Amino acid sequence: MSIGIIGAANVAQAFARHLLNAEIAVILSNSSGPDSLSSLMAELGAGATAGTVADASIGRDRLCSE
Repeated sequence: MSIGIIGAANVAQAFARHLLNAEIAVILSNSSGPDSLSSLMAELGAGATAGTVADASIGRDRLCSE
């Protein structure tokens, strides 16, 4: 399962952590682009990916927006 999250502020990060703890892959996006999320991806670890809004929304099992 893969969940796309548009937005990467506090609520999205907490949601992503819960999903990752359940071994569900997440892709987070924001308006600044995936490069701006590199430190967050390092913090979240395996299963977390940064992408564009299109990356987060296309081909995912679910899509959430913060």
